[in-house]
Amino acid sequence: MPDDSTPTGGAGGFDDHGELDREDFEAAEQRLTADEVIAAVADAGEPIPYHDLAALTNAGNETAAAMLRLWPRIEPARRRELLASLQRLADEDSTLDFDRVHLSALRDPDAATRILAMRGLNEQERDDVMRLLTAT
Repeated sequence: MPDDSTPTGGAGGFDDHGELDREDFEAAEQRLTADEVIAAVADAGEPIPYHDLAALTNAGNETAAAMLRLWPRIEPARRRELLASLQRLADEDSTLDFDRVHLSALRDPDAATRILAMRGLNEQERDDVMRLLTAT
């Protein structure tokens, strides 16, 4: 017998009829591209778009190059916030890979930023990454 105290919306955004809620569709449509996320990160007047940072996963050459160009123009506190946010997302979802963003931060002049970059690479086992980590 169904429990009357069960909320109308089920797990995963499904209602009682197995349909996605309108909010789920709207949220999916509002996801930013990697270029848009980079532009948002560059805008110090706006918060970092935490839930859209997944667009930076498995960054291709163009995305990595854009991050490298942007990196020196971002304030150290915002760079640290970005790296910490990427780490939280990766901890929440093990399929996300932000290694190229973390690698771009290894030579940051700010020690705290370099530490966050190394933490973001803590599960990395490739020899070339290990050499970079031990040289830092």
